Amino acid sequence: MEKIYSLTGFAEEKTENLKFTIKSYNNRFLEINFQIPDIFQKFEQTLKEKIQEKIKRGKIYIKVELKSFNIPFKFEINKELIDKFILSFKEVYPELQNFPFYILQKESILIWDLNLDEEILKEFEEGFLLTFKKFLKSREEEGEKLKVVVLNISKELKKNLIKIKKELPKLNEEIYKNIKDEIKKILENFKFDEERILQEVAFLTLKADAREEIERALQFTERIIEKFKNPKNFQGKEIDFLTQEILRELQTLSQKVKNLKIREITIYCKLLNEQIREQVQNLE
Repeated sequence: MEKIYSLTGFAEEKTENLKFTIKSYNNRFLEINFQIPDIFQKFEQTLKEKIQEKIKRGKIYIKVELKSFNIPFKFEINKELIDKFILSFKEVYPELQNFPFYILQKESILIWDLNLDEEILKEFEEGFLLTFKKFLKSREEEGEKLKVVVLNISKELKKNLIKIKKELPKLNEEIYKNIKDEIKKILENFKFDEERILQEVAFLTLKADAREEIERALQFTERIIEKFKNPKNFQGKEIDFLTQEILRELQTLSQKVKNLKIREITIYCKLLNEQIREQVQNLE
């Protein structure tokens, strides 16, 4: 059975020289953002392809930090650049007594001479894969929790839709009788064709009949339940579409049915449907 994954996840791992962090948020499409040292940036495309193999949508952040200077690289300070920067700064702000060196933090003041050996490359690859595996596991665990929540809400929605369905036949009889009595009262001083009046009453009762709407809402709800029980080719977007269809049927039902008890149950069904929609927004 396929798994259901949440769009949110988090994982963090440390190796001897590196620290990896991967986190994700809700997003309609797949968006991948990197924050890694320049020396590893050439691996971004490879990492992106590995992520795309496993993830369909969501906003993904990958951060890699250097934990130590044991990596075999050399660097020297670009003194010429610093001198020019300070001189230019003093010309613009002559009143400053001390130069604010913190503004150089993101400037190219270091000249790198890097030699990435096989050991460091292996540490980088294994560290990322370990973090990514842990990250996928966190999305799976969160997805399983959301699955239980949505299933419970969906079953509650189905139970209340069935309540409405059971009430509708009695309600239709009541509607038929009320319309018939109302028309007779209006036309009590006039001659009229009894058969024609009964036809009109039947037509008006049919227009007020909400059995089709409740049947369709039940079908869509049962499809949601089935999708979560057997999540083959599961897509959160499909569930979101089904909740929109359920809402449309409930809106029509509200317009047709004026019975207070059924209207109260319908409002509750709308709330449950909205809860499903909100939870599904966080599923892949």
